[in-house]
Amino acid sequence: NAKKMRIKHATENVRVTPTAGFRTVSPKEQLMLDYVEKFRLQFVELYPTRRPLLLFPPNECAVNKFVCTTVRPSQLPFTDLYDHPSCIRFVADFLKYEVLENPIEYPENLPSPYSVLTWQAGDCFDFSSVLVSLLTGVGYDAYCVMGYAPKAVTFSDQELLTCPILEREAALRLAEANRPKPKPEVATKYRVKEALALESNFDREMYDKEMARIMEEQRQMEQDRIAAEEEEARAEVQSDPDEFLGRRVHCWVLVMAGQREIPENFFVEPSTGRCYPCGESPYEGVEFIWNHTNFWVNMQESTVKMDPSKPGKIGFPDIS
Repeated sequence: NAKKMRIKHATENVRVTPTAGFRTVSPKEQLMLDYVEKFRLQFVELYPTRRPLLLFPPNECAVNKFVCTTVRPSQLPFTDLYDHPSCIRFVADFLKYEVLENPIEYPENLPSPYSVLTWQAGDCFDFSSVLVSLLTGVGYDAYCVMGYAPKAVTFSDQELLTCPILEREAALRLAEANRPKPKPEVATKYRVKEALALESNFDREMYDKEMARIMEEQRQMEQDRIAAEEEEARAEVQSDPDEFLGRRVHCWVLVMAGQREIPENFFVEPSTGRCYPCGESPYEGVEFIWNHTNFWVNMQESTVKMDPSKPGKIGFPDIS
């Protein structure tokens, strides 16, 4: 595992970490960890069938740190990263995504965003901590979300999704079509008349109709080809059932409305840079969320149900 090798190198080499805070725990941090441990014990006692909480995982130096301290609001000296679309694209393109070693368990270590950017690689938890750190640093209300996702999402498999380049091109065409047209110039008697074009209107209309017919046939053939490929891919997925269906651990990002003129809440898949409305996301459930200030656990009784076939598995049918 590449992440384990990087963690081992950081643990054995003191020069890799920039400050001593990576390798030590201050008295205030220890006091906070004591409070967090008490909370964890109470949670385990009251909800024995719930998945254990990821509260103080070891960092890259094998030192236990409160999970909220892994989010470090940061403002980089690049103005292109001050808006969320470019910031999301930067994380998705700059870092190399690695799947979790065990798909149904938390990662053994949760390194700092500094180390993840230095390594230029990480899993979904590392991607989320980096993206939330950058978004909160420029004023967004962002959170890391731990929950469950289908296999395609956890493997960053976009085979069944539309190419993002085509989506951007379609958005540009729509914006161009909705752009107000300039007002026509008012003709004056002092303007020199243009020479008449000696061209048959009938021939031009017939040519335009023929070109429109050819373009429509090509568009329809392309749509049929894409639909056939998607149907074939879905058939392959259905023929290969996932043994960890509904239990694959994943981490993504939630951006809340209110700050930086965000009109509504939405999820971000940090490995691909795709954004989803909360009610139309591919994610299967949420256990807890956190940022640099606090940690929240999903305690909605109406959205939590026990699965009797798999003790300890909890389903979240709808939490939007």
